[in-house]
Amino acid sequence: MDEPVQPERFYSVRKITQDDLLREVSPLLGVTIYHEAAAQGAFDRLWTLSQVDNEDVHNPARKALESAISYHRYKNVSLNERLLDMVERKASDDAAYAGKFTPFSLLNELLAREVDDHGWRRRAFTFTALPVNYIGTVHLRRRVLKIVCEKLSSPSRRIAVLAARELGYVISEFHPKLGRTATQEELDWQEAERLIALDCIHGRISTGGLSLALSFKLRLSLSRIGRRASHSTTVKTKAANILAGLDVPAFGNLLYALCTNPYEDGAIRFNDVSIPDWRKRIEDLTFDELVQTHPDPVEQIQAVERVTRVALDAGLELRAIDDVFSRLCKDVRFLAAFSDHLANDPKPYLAAEGGFALRSWRYSNPSRYLHYGLLFSQSPNLVLARAAAGAASYGFPIEYAIPEDFELLCTLSTRTEGYVLGDVIVGLRRFMQHPTYAAAAAQLYADLKIGSDQNLAEHYCQNLGAHPIPRNLFTREQAEHVLHNLVPIEKLERDSIGGLFAQLCATNPISIVAFLRQRLLHRAKLDSDAVDSDYKAIPSSFSWSSLHEARNSPGYCEAIFDFIDLLRTHPESDYALAPIFWRVADLDSPTLEALDGLLHSDNEADIQLLHHLIHESPKGLALSQPFFAMHVLSVAESFDDEMRRSFRSVIFNNSLRGPGARTYVGLAAPPPDLTHVSLAEALRDQWLDGSLMQTFFAELAQNHAPVLPAPSFNDDEGYEDDDDPDDDPGTVLFSEG
Repeated sequence: MDEPVQPERFYSVRKITQDDLLREVSPLLGVTIYHEAAAQGAFDRLWTLSQVDNEDVHNPARKALESAISYHRYKNVSLNERLLDMVERKASDDAAYAGKFTPFSLLNELLAREVDDHGWRRRAFTFTALPVNYIGTVHLRRRVLKIVCEKLSSPSRRIAVLAARELGYVISEFHPKLGRTATQEELDWQEAERLIALDCIHGRISTGGLSLALSFKLRLSLSRIGRRASHSTTVKTKAANILAGLDVPAFGNLLYALCTNPYEDGAIRFNDVSIPDWRKRIEDLTFDELVQTHPDPVEQIQAVERVTRVALDAGLELRAIDDVFSRLCKDVRFLAAFSDHLANDPKPYLAAEGGFALRSWRYSNPSRYLHYGLLFSQSPNLVLARAAAGAASYGFPIEYAIPEDFELLCTLSTRTEGYVLGDVIVGLRRFMQHPTYAAAAAQLYADLKIGSDQNLAEHYCQNLGAHPIPRNLFTREQAEHVLHNLVPIEKLERDSIGGLFAQLCATNPISIVAFLRQRLLHRAKLDSDAVDSDYKAIPSSFSWSSLHEARNSPGYCEAIFDFIDLLRTHPESDYALAPIFWRVADLDSPTLEALDGLLHSDNEADIQLLHHLIHESPKGLALSQPFFAMHVLSVAESFDDEMRRSFRSVIFNNSLRGPGARTYVGLAAPPPDLTHVSLAEALRDQWLDGSLMQTFFAELAQNHAPVLPAPSFNDDEGYEDDDDPDDDPGTVLFSEG
């Protein structure tokens, strides 16, 4: 951690970076932290790792810290106490609350009411939840509550709101996991903790000086107590009295409307959840207050922006901001002022809500929709541009698309930022399903510039390959442009590119071959320029379905010969290219003609290529195309003994097994495969006794394809029985490794 490693290649497969090493550090520190002499150092380093942006680094660190401080079965509480000392010191540092993982994330573990318990027991993996030993942990829980209550008075709005969130968890109702019923002892000590938390909240309210965000958070927690059936009368009464003394500050209702989900406290019926009436009254009151106190729409925008800033600065989630702006934008005066505000402000704080303005204009005034949409589309603010892309791409059935939608997409398609193009790709894919715009949308799709963005490339492939696009929509030139966009992409996701090939091969199989050639040339150029790259030219194809639509294309024959030429030019990649070749090709005349050209070549490499292609060909070459197979064997008689035997063996095995390996699932092996016997016997009788052909099919008729044994598992490996380790483990359900 103190001396970052320089990236280096691991067996020429991938680079090892500093993040790769840091990913391995957290589990080691998670063990070291239990050693008293090294605990503080391990904690400090884990905390540093927990704040790293890379989730592959910070997730293991956070997990290690949470596991170290949390309760576990048989764990000595002194370990929890030692970790709490460290967290308490960290909690005094205001900078520790800047990210999503804060000291409260660890303190919350000590306020848990149950302990998850899982492991091997009696030949099975068991998991359950156990009640916390309150007597043994009460001193820890009281210390945590004291820390949280102190932080509730923090001058930092964010820290105070986080503390209020923890107290909200303490006073919340308890539902045991896995159907367990809480004991009376549990209910009693949890009731006592709720009363302590309520006293803390009451003391903070009595002090005064509550921020808008803190007032909202306390109001939210207290109001929910009265709506929960499992709370006692004592807790409900005390919470109601505290709530009565909590005044609603200016814009308090607006913050409530922005940060709470309208449905979260609704009545759950058989097939829906309704918004409660009291919530509707709060919303009505909110908008009435906003209009009365700020009749000018510009002032309304400024007020909403201020409250939004307060919420985000305090770490609150804007859970209903979409609903608020949907309602505000119904007022044409507000809508016009808000649209002008977004278009004229170089850094609009509410840019993400621009989509609501555009959708409102779309249904009320399409010309204004296009006017503001073009302004947003050309904005240097990516959030605003994406709002325009979302408005033109989503939210309406494609059959009700209007010309203004497509005109916006035409402008947006010239952008190069993946943040914006992701929505544009979806919009163009949807317009390809509209007969009026399909051809133009396909051209725009082909002309998009996706650069080397890995995620955008996958999205680009999926939207063509995984959705019902009209067949034959893309011309050969457009298909080549679509694929050319993907040449710089370092790694093509297997299923995404396979779906794209299936979409384009119906009319453009030649473009697929050209694309594979371009990627191989690109890889060669990287090598010649000594560029250290993980570029993988040919994607894996083992999960693809057949690209049989190519066989109905006018360019199928040309594509087969081009593919053979590609294999001859790049023999180093035949292991990856040959399976793709056979997903396009079939045992038909064009393919056999191309293979015959290899058979009669004077180049030994062509003969080796033919051998490899027969090895990878569909099962039953000699049975479905006996004259071609026997022709290969006849010509192979002129080869040396090793090559002659090799050709006979590969054709023979192809008739029995086909390409790839075979296995089975189950306790008993399936019966031997005899499907080839009758065909082989019929073909055997077509040739003279003793001939090469008659001998081949006679031997084939007498052979049964062997089946590989089913995978076996070691019953003992990874077994651990908590109750009786000396018992015979028998068969385990899961095993490690």
